[in-house]
Amino acid sequence: MDRRQFFQLSALVAASTATASCSKNTSRLVAPQPLVQPDESLLLTNVRLVDVRHGRLLPDNQLRLSGGRIAGIGSSSTHLPKADRTLDLGGAYVSPGLINLHTHMTLPSGISMRPGMLFSLERQAERNAEECICHGVTTVRDMLAFGDWLDSLTDKIASGEILGPRILSSRALCVEGSYGTKMIPIHNPKYWKMVHSAEEGAEAVREAKDHGTHCIKLFQQPRELFIPGRPLKIMDLETMRAITEEAARQGLPVALHQTEHGGFNTGLDGGVRDMQHVIRDFPFTDEDLRRMQDAQAAVIPTLTAPFGLAHRSPGDARWADENMQEFDRWRRRILPDLLREYLEPEFVRGSLDYYNRLARPESYTRKHLIPWPDQNVFTSAVTMGKANAKALYDAGVPFGCGNDGGIPFVFPGAVHVEIELLESIGVPCAEGLKMATWNNARLMGLEGELGSLEDGKRADLAVFRNNPLQSSRHLKRPQMVFQDGRVRYIRQGFEAKTV
Repeated sequence: MDRRQFFQLSALVAASTATASCSKNTSRLVAPQPLVQPDESLLLTNVRLVDVRHGRLLPDNQLRLSGGRIAGIGSSSTHLPKADRTLDLGGAYVSPGLINLHTHMTLPSGISMRPGMLFSLERQAERNAEECICHGVTTVRDMLAFGDWLDSLTDKIASGEILGPRILSSRALCVEGSYGTKMIPIHNPKYWKMVHSAEEGAEAVREAKDHGTHCIKLFQQPRELFIPGRPLKIMDLETMRAITEEAARQGLPVALHQTEHGGFNTGLDGGVRDMQHVIRDFPFTDEDLRRMQDAQAAVIPTLTAPFGLAHRSPGDARWADENMQEFDRWRRRILPDLLREYLEPEFVRGSLDYYNRLARPESYTRKHLIPWPDQNVFTSAVTMGKANAKALYDAGVPFGCGNDGGIPFVFPGAVHVEIELLESIGVPCAEGLKMATWNNARLMGLEGELGSLEDGKRADLAVFRNNPLQSSRHLKRPQMVFQDGRVRYIRQGFEAKTV
């Protein structure tokens, strides 16, 4: 976004504020009545436990929860300590809570220039959090947007004012004129830091640790993602190495935004082991795959990121491919329902309007008031990006799971869409579920707390009616969700019997 676009958008925001009363927002999600008191224990019986690490079921089991943690697992014949209350789940499938490692919780997941848009922005950030809980996502890593709003959202979740996931925060370290500075015009120094040298980079990591930050984010994006695609500054290798080395000493993971082959190689050279997105400008070579394997690096492919932004532009031969046409048919089939499920009414209408404008090929030859996606970026992210993701997976490179939730048409709670896209490149659903639980916990160094059903771990649970190891369709709508042993959501119509 350049200065002209920023001031144009500001004028629209001002007009939106003046007509805020035009917008009607949804009510906040309310937690069910507690099943037990904080000092009491709960026994879940008649459950099929999902062993995500090994992709198998443990049928006819029971799970004891106490003090917010798992305090006993066993078959129906196992003698577990007596609980204050017992709940029969009728053979439901119990999985660890899902983890989304690439979200932007304070972005609206939609776009609207309609009257009342600003009035809905804060509520949409709350909806992002609530929809995570409704869809079994109990932990997210926020990859940044508006830091002040993130503080407010985190505080509201912690106080119980709203329901939402556990938020793992990031701090972006940028150089002047880089992707990180161009995308967000207002930066909170707690979450965004400009660095000018290797020494400043290392110091910024130590500051992040002192702030309680969970992750460092870097950028290797040489061009803008929106028309006209102007060049951007990127961080030098010396500074990147200083940051990754200090982060290792501080126990902080470093995640790198990169979408091109040059950034991928620089990231590996600079010591990054958590790659965000997949490159879309060049096919991975055998040497690239070997480098990833040797470095023991992981990738979070965010296949959902181009979901709503990849469209046909004049003369683009890629859309003659049947795979692209099938992608477009699939998207058109599911997008309207996704918008209605995850967005505030103001953003549903505006996002559908924006999508329909994007879908017109002639729109890419015109100037627009708001940033317009570059189809050389987004369509190639679907074609070359998916092919490169498949090459990485087939080579045995570890995957985490994140979907870029918060950008237009992508929702922090919709991890099931990312797993469905992973299925489309040959990843079995059981592996996708493992990526969204165990693998993600390991990438953040939290495998002792989260990511699997084991004694002593946090009691974050998603309860499904059908087997989530079999299909991403079974992951769409959990029947119950627990967070730290407390029931946070029960889908209407689901009945569990008190024994």
